[in-house]
Amino acid sequence: MADIARAVILLQQTGHHVVVVRHHDPRWLRLTEDMHGLGFTIRTDSVPYGEFVWMLNRAAFVLTDSGGVQEEAVALNRTRVLV
Repeated sequence: MADIARAVILLQQTGHHVVVVRHHDPRWLRLTEDMHGLGFTIRTDSVPYGEFVWMLNRAAFVLTDSGGVQEEAVALNRTRVLV
């Protein structure tokens, strides 16, 4: 997970706006807490479906381990990176 976090931090540093939807896994919670101080947009609540689709529709790509998010990303023709 640390390698994934470093890659996402590099994306942020190259000018990409990164939105992280906080996962309830304690390992991800620690990483997102660290990322918050680096200027990331961190969502700590559930994202309403309409807002979720709006964000996906504007994303350059989607990094996810969620099958549901993968399906939505495919439907919106977004590039997926699966972890």
